[in-house]
Amino acid sequence: MRRLFLSAAAVALFAASPAAAQDMYGSWTGFYAGVNAGAGLGKTNAATTGQAAVNSSTVADGARPAFTKLDSEGFVAGGQLGYNWQDGNLVWGVETDLQGADVRDTRNNVSVGTAFPGTRNNVFRQELEYLGTFRGRLGYAWGGTMLYGTGGLAYGNVNNSANFSGPAPGSVAQFAGGVNNTKYGWTAGGGIEQMFGERWSIKTEYLYYDLGSNVVPVGLIPGSGGVGTGYDVRFDNRGHIARIGLNYKL
Repeated sequence: MRRLFLSAAAVALFAASPAAAQDMYGSWTGFYAGVNAGAGLGKTNAATTGQAAVNSSTVADGARPAFTKLDSEGFVAGGQLGYNWQDGNLVWGVETDLQGADVRDTRNNVSVGTAFPGTRNNVFRQELEYLGTFRGRLGYAWGGTMLYGTGGLAYGNVNNSANFSGPAPGSVAQFAGGVNNTKYGWTAGGGIEQMFGERWSIKTEYLYYDLGSNVVPVGLIPGSGGVGTGYDVRFDNRGHIARIGLNYKL
C-alpha cells in the first residue's frame, strides 16, 4: 500500500507536468468543480490506562500494553468545489471537498505480565470512513501551471475500538468498547495543478490531517472473569492523503 501511495503521487506529478499541457490556457479566476481519488495512510497511537487500581497495575506490569501503534491504509475518492482569484502570477482561493474513505488497521498487541502471568490478546481497531475539508489555497502560476499550498478545517468519521482477552489458554474476551463519531481538526498540504485547454485541469495533491483524539472506555464484560472496571484507550487520529484530482472550470 505504501508503494501504491508513492506511485500514485509520482504518476500524478508526471501527468501534471508542463510538458503534458496544451497550448491554450485561460485565467485561473472562477468557480470549478471536480473529482478526486487516491490513497490514505493513517497514523494512530493508542495509549491504554487503567480505570481502577487493579487495572492500572496490569498496565504497569505489562499484562496490558501501555502503548500501541496502528498504521491504517486504504483508498479515498470523492469530489471538490472551489473558487480561484488570479492577479498576475498570484492565485488564491477557497476549496471544499468530501470523500469516502476505507482507511483502516487492526492490530493485536500480545502482552505477557509478570505479577499477572499469562499471554493476553489485546486487539485495537481504527477506521476512517469519510474525510472532508474546507481550505484556503495560495499559489504561484506560470502559463497553465500552478504550484500551491493549502490548509484549513478537516472533519471525518472515525471508528476506534478495543477488545482485551483473558490469559491463555482460553483467551476469553474480558473487556470491550468502541466509539464511532465525527471528529474535527485541521489539515495542511500542497500540490501542483496543470491546465489543459481553457476549462480543464489536473492536479496532484498531498494533505496531512489531524482529527484529534477519542478516549474509548473499554469496559469489563460481566461474567468474563476479568477484574476491576476496565480501561481507557486514547486513540490519536491523524494521517496522510495523496490523490489525483480532475477539475472543470464552470
